[in-house]
Amino acid sequence: MPSITRDEALKLIEGSSKHAHSRLASSIMRALAEFFHEDPDEWGLVGLLHDLDYDEVRGEMSGHGIVAAEMLRGRLSERALHAIIAHDHRTGVRPESLLDESLIFADSLAVLMEDQALYASADESALDRALRDESEEKPWIGDNIRSYCERRGVSVPQILRRLRSLRA
Repeated sequence: MPSITRDEALKLIEGSSKHAHSRLASSIMRALAEFFHEDPDEWGLVGLLHDLDYDEVRGEMSGHGIVAAEMLRGRLSERALHAIIAHDHRTGVRPESLLDESLIFADSLAVLMEDQALYASADESALDRALRDESEEKPWIGDNIRSYCERRGVSVPQILRRLRSLRA
């Protein structure tokens, strides 16, 4: 069980350039945790803290996630730390678990939603358009989202519906 509360995690990301993104990724992770019958508190913290080091390592992204994991060691589980390290391919650490893959998906979906002004209420045609548009500039976003959905048997609309129900 993590020894960091959500309120403590929110204080850690206060002032971060990734504050809004991290909160959105956290909400997506909580929705995924419910879908897969995992711990929504742990998964939400992973989403909230995955970019904790972003401003610190900007320019040297091969350390992105690694620095955050070191900052959080002893406060999150080893599996949570591994997910944070593995969420950015530039670390060279490969995703190994559902949690790892889910963080990559949540991070990618959060970027898509932010870049395309996509809201949880989006319909499937808006999602398809947004994925197509985003894939032109950032092809890895669409690749991450599509491959996760295929491997894990989940769709973006399912996750967005769960996200809406969590916010209601």
